[in-house]
Amino acid sequence: MSKGYLAHKPSKKQLIQKLWGDFGRLERWVLSPNNNSDDVGQSENAKSVIAKWIELPETLAHPKGWNTERSTDRKLKSYIVEANWYLKFSTLQDPRCLMPIGLEVNPTPTQYVIVMSDLRDYGLTEVVKQSDVRHWKLCLKWLANFHAKHLSVSHLNFGPDEALWTQGTYWHLDTRPDEFQTMATSEFKTYAKALDSALKSVPFPTLVHGDAKLANFCFSANMDSVGAVDFQYVGEGCAMKDVMLFISSCVPIEEAKNVEKLLLDYYFSQFEDAMSFYRPEQNAKLIIESWKPFYYVA
Repeated sequence: MSKGYLAHKPSKKQLIQKLWGDFGRLERWVLSPNNNSDDVGQSENAKSVIAKWIELPETLAHPKGWNTERSTDRKLKSYIVEANWYLKFSTLQDPRCLMPIGLEVNPTPTQYVIVMSDLRDYGLTEVVKQSDVRHWKLCLKWLANFHAKHLSVSHLNFGPDEALWTQGTYWHLDTRPDEFQTMATSEFKTYAKALDSALKSVPFPTLVHGDAKLANFCFSANMDSVGAVDFQYVGEGCAMKDVMLFISSCVPIEEAKNVEKLLLDYYFSQFEDAMSFYRPEQNAKLIIESWKPFYYVA
């Protein structure tokens, strides 16, 4: 992992957005072409980098004093997970599933700073709010490759300082006990724990992005490439959680009945292709058939 970004002053800083709960900020740093240091991205031909500044409250720095709401605790942990992702798992670019590459991570008791590559340098300049089937297929292809690449997460050999979420995604029963208690009595509530247990025991677990909504994908201007950002909820889980979240985040309800099967078929065809590239020794068709029912559970 490259070093030196934090030690050098960029020629320009641009605020992209503030983080949830005012816990920090996301910035784009434009690198000076006159900077001769190989440590500041010139060897990678980077024009800019993204810096994520995460300000940790004092109570997080002193665990004995930690006393916060569950949602805040979960959000703060998500930033630490993201730092681990960029430090340990996102260090080489893969053209089949483009994402920012971790360049430098600087943790202190009160602050995490993550410096990562800028997807604009790969031509991924567009974030869209209004999407169509072209966008949907690009994102599903990305997810299919990501899931195939990380199938059987045991190969990652997580250490205590490398932890991702043991259950990826942020919307599952373990994280929503308050919401569960306030739900009206219904058939869905009656079977919620059984459905959650089924998702936890899915055959062939993989890594899931965890927040695979349309807003977390960047597109090329000519719509031939896509990359994903925001890896705060990456972890082990059922691939169908990503697929369901993505489709529900961008496909209008009135269109869903007409295109849902088309999109699922496309995802699985791309997954089979990705498996032939990443894991040709495994039976992709068997995995696909075992996953399909879980889409409707997720």
